[in-house]
Amino acid sequence: MQGRVAAVLLLVSAAVAGAALWYMQVYGQYRPITLGPNTISAEGTFREPEISSGFAPGLQVSNFEGISGRSSPLKYRACFSVESGIDDLADAFERHPDPTPLVAPRWFRCFDAKAIGRAIEAREAVALLLRRNVGDGVDRVAAILPDGRGFAWNQLNDLYKD
Repeated sequence: MQGRVAAVLLLVSAAVAGAALWYMQVYGQYRPITLGPNTISAEGTFREPEISSGFAPGLQVSNFEGISGRSSPLKYRACFSVESGIDDLADAFERHPDPTPLVAPRWFRCFDAKAIGRAIEAREAVALLLRRNVGDGVDRVAAILPDGRGFAWNQLNDLYKD
């Protein structure tokens, strides 16, 4: 009888620990991003301060939704709309040579990494380097679709590849 009680306690504690681990990975490690005074101006301009040479021009955005995590800069994902045309943005920002959208948590529905990747491969979306080295060895990349939808994520740069 005591063996059954011990087995049930072991199974229950394993289930609770597994549920806690799942929650922390899927929900607990992420927090929403709101655009505050440091990241958006009174005119609604999203600022990505530095590109390879000097300062980037402002990027007009609306409908911004973003998430990030404290444990890694790679947890950053954002969805937004832009007013500028793709050609204007491609002139203002450096194109990213190897954009690879990272999968977002399932509950962050606006960011579909597979669809974004297919749009980049089909040349329907333009992939831009918004900011080099937002973290040590991590760049911020965005993909902009012709209808004005934009998606941003952080990905490893050449510092940690190979």
